[in-house]
Amino acid sequence: LESMMVAVVGLAVNLFSAWLLGDDHHGIGHGHSHGHHAADHDHDHDHDHDHHGHHDLNKKAAYLHVLTDAATSVLAIIALLGGLWWGAAWLDPLMGIIGGVVILVWAWGLVKESSLILIDADTETSMRAEILQTAEQHALQIDDLHVWRIGDQRYAAIIGLAAASD
Repeated sequence: LESMMVAVVGLAVNLFSAWLLGDDHHGIGHGHSHGHHAADHDHDHDHDHDHHGHHDLNKKAAYLHVLTDAATSVLAIIALLGGLWWGAAWLDPLMGIIGGVVILVWAWGLVKESSLILIDADTETSMRAEILQTAEQHALQIDDLHVWRIGDQRYAAIIGLAAASD
């Protein structure tokens, strides 16, 4: 009975936390400004830190964390009820395995989404093409170009221009 109360209280706390983390209680990371976050770390370049409308991966990670905690609380409640009503002690390890898989799937999605940002991957070919086209229109010769994603639809770039020789 004590374990059941802990699981129910844990579920309530995590659901309340998820509600608090949701913007206008409908989503994650849209519609207001945030401070400087690890997902937007400084690369020794000047970046625009106006995060209005920016998809905040730190907030999403916190949200997913409390949701997975809530899910594991539900799984614990199922295991406890199964043990209490039917003597099904095997439900406890099974719910632990299911909870681990749920956490792994959500964590993997977050890692995939954030990894290119965190390693400053130079993979934004459409943005590269746009920069090169703009440079060509203005008769600028680019010697070096690195573009990387720093957030949802936000990019940073280092552009090396060739100097005209006389």
